[in-house]
Amino acid sequence: VVETFTSPLTSVALSPSGELAVGLESGKLLIASKDVLLPADVRCIMALAYADDGTLWLANGSAEHAPSQWAADLMKKGASGSLWRCGPGAIGFQKVAGDTAFPYGLHPIGKDVLVAESWRHQLVRFDGATGNRSTVLTHLPGYPARLSPSPDGGAWLTLFAPRNRLIEFVLQETHYRQDMLAQVPPAYWI
Repeated sequence: VVETFTSPLTSVALSPSGELAVGLESGKLLIASKDVLLPADVRCIMALAYADDGTLWLANGSAEHAPSQWAADLMKKGASGSLWRCGPGAIGFQKVAGDTAFPYGLHPIGKDVLVAESWRHQLVRFDGATGNRSTVLTHLPGYPARLSPSPDGGAWLTLFAPRNRLIEFVLQETHYRQDMLAQVPPAYWI
């Protein structure tokens, strides 16, 4: 056992210098076992990734929900996620982009970062300097999640769940979906 935590882990990243960064369900970020002060907007750490230069990228899945409440964010058609970075040796995180629909995976590419945007079923590349986004891959058959570097310089992508017709239908039916959220316990949602 390397370390134990009082809250479930949501993400882990290893820096080029060997420091472990850990995101927790509670919204805390630990680097080398020390609490890191985060902006008040960051509560849902879904992904962490270090660039080769030591920049730490952070995907905040939702401004409204904890990581374990992802189904509520999906059913509410959430797009309050954000992308943050902390340069090597820098103190504090800077917001790179907002209006992301549950960013769940990160893959740094030079000064830019590739992001798995779950609710929009796509991969988006964000310019690290301007925050400008460009869609790389869209209409994925599932909800994209983790990105991991592959030996050839590319990345492996995981899909945490397939898209299915029933969920897609419920997402289009506003009144039904709102009634379900208001009247049905989450364990019984479609």
